[in-house]
Amino acid sequence: MAPIPWGKFPTLAEHQLARRWLQFMTNIGRASNTIDAYGRAVEDHLRFCAVEGTDPVLAGADTVAAWIGDMLDRPRQRSAKAPLHPETGPANATVQQRVVAVRSFYEYLVEDGLRERNPVRRGQPSRRGRSPRQGLVRRLEQAPWIPNEDVWQRILAACAEESLRNRLMVALAYDGALRREELVQLDVEDFEHAHRLIHLRAETTKSQRAREVAFGVSSSRLFSAYLNERRGMFGRIDGPLFRSAYFGRNVRTIQVLIDRESILTGAAADGEQPWKYYDLGEGYCSYDFFAKCPHRLACARCPFYVPKDSTRGQLLAVKDGIDQMLEQLDLTDDEREALEGDREAVTALAERLADTPTPAGPTPRELGTTDHFVPLTQLTNTISRRGDHGGQ
Repeated sequence: MAPIPWGKFPTLAEHQLARRWLQFMTNIGRASNTIDAYGRAVEDHLRFCAVEGTDPVLAGADTVAAWIGDMLDRPRQRSAKAPLHPETGPANATVQQRVVAVRSFYEYLVEDGLRERNPVRRGQPSRRGRSPRQGLVRRLEQAPWIPNEDVWQRILAACAEESLRNRLMVALAYDGALRREELVQLDVEDFEHAHRLIHLRAETTKSQRAREVAFGVSSSRLFSAYLNERRGMFGRIDGPLFRSAYFGRNVRTIQVLIDRESILTGAAADGEQPWKYYDLGEGYCSYDFFAKCPHRLACARCPFYVPKDSTRGQLLAVKDGIDQMLEQLDLTDDEREALEGDREAVTALAERLADTPTPAGPTPRELGTTDHFVPLTQLTNTISRRGDHGGQ
């Protein structure tokens, strides 16, 4: 669950009831984009109430109507995409969205017993003999924009100059009528290439419902070509489909020793003995969450460090039941630049981390190891396929 960016909604964050409502919406699993849109809508409404001197708990339908009128009268930034729209007020869809969010806020207050009625009237369709009732804002249904032949040719010409990755994104979005969020979250394993099908996972769709879409022969050819390109770029073809070249530059692999005896005897679960050892070159790191350690490129020799020439390190080299595997490590830009530089670059990185706590607690400065760090020398550019083991 992503944290709520309270800084975007300062008025809402200071309003106890509104803050509770937005936290409630987050806790029940609303998407982060929904939380952001709802937060901005209620923030706008609360600011209007503050200007009018109205307590939201006591606000009536007239206050809500005045807020909607205020939105519609605000100057609007002209857009080249919609030059025929009015010069004031947000788009009809934006107003609808904000009204829905504010209705949800007041519904929460009603359910909490703080209000008797919701001042945001809900529309009612004419079903089962009931008379229709118009909502507060009339919904405008616009016909979709359909590009003509000239526009299509310009789109195709622009796509032809793009990378293979971008051409595949356009082709799949068109074939499967995919939303942006659905497209960028595609995984290689979502594809059934033999039948040219994409299995969209529920957690990636707006409706939270899984579905299947088909893609054409041209997209299939682009897909195969892109997987071959990925294999050469990243050394693997599984995982997120549209992984960028930036990601590849910052990925390395590290060798890890797994102590099966520690796992089987329960010593690892009890915290008595480590079960995982990351090979740093001169020694091992026994911290389970090494990938999150800020000192991973310049080990500060905290208590998790095991020198290879120590009794414990030598025992690992000859102990039975030790498995070797490769693990992916995602570096930051600073770490990659230090790794590609020289000893001085790594030293500068270690100096910047001198006052950053190690996994054991003390900082390198407190440990007195700022000038005696262990540089990580066992990283490689090759990314192992999922489930591969060194088997050495």
